[in-house]
Amino acid sequence: MVGTWGIEKVCNYLRKVALEAGHRLSERDVFVFTDHPPRWDDWTEEDLMLLNRMLRALYNSPASFKVFEMIVATYLLGYGDN
Repeated sequence: MVGTWGIEKVCNYLRKVALEAGHRLSERDVFVFTDHPPRWDDWTEEDLMLLNRMLRALYNSPASFKVFEMIVATYLLGYGDN
């Protein structure tokens, strides 16, 4: 079940985790994805399993449903306001 965190708290948490993992945030922002999804007919079973795992982890995170919806629509599907 989704939680109560807003987008600012989610971003701050992800930045903290990235820094602890040794990533340089100046190279790219936390929510800047550079990989394009596969074409609709190029999805593999592994791709779908990884997408499912990511969506389940996001849904079960402390992020609010509004943040969940924004991340999925804007950053994963390319729709919505950014």
